[in-house]
Amino acid sequence: MVDTVTIIVWLIIAGASFMGEMIIPQFFLLWFGIGAVAGLVAHFLGVAIAFQWIIFAVISGLGLFSTRRFAKIMLKGESKKSAVFELIDQEMMVTATVDNIKGTGQVQSGGQRWRAISEDGSLLGVRELVKVVRIEGVSLVVKRADEKVA
Repeated sequence: MVDTVTIIVWLIIAGASFMGEMIIPQFFLLWFGIGAVAGLVAHFLGVAIAFQWIIFAVISGLGLFSTRRFAKIMLKGESKKSAVFELIDQEMMVTATVDNIKGTGQVQSGGQRWRAISEDGSLLGVRELVKVVRIEGVSLVVKRADEKVA
């Protein structure tokens, strides 16, 4: 016997689970959606409501159990720092005069050139040794290497 309310309940559970999985992909809600579809199919096959819920629970549980470890590995939330942050505290040579007003400045280390700005706004001449203080956008903020940290 097909019950419209039961069909609507299974469709709501499945739809909410699938939409939730699209918003927050964790391989968690996906299995409740699949379990709800299995419950809906069982309803159309004439299975009693209690067994529909058992099918829903078993399918959802097995899905969660079988993929949870894999999902944790794939969706690991570790963010990796960019290698550019390793430049902080390094000493570099000025290759183009660092002038914040004109918007010029370049430093070099290990064969790589980087856009640079002066921390205190002072002019830094070519071949001067500077130290990277921080990174702002795509520029290295530098100061004279012989300056002491306050």
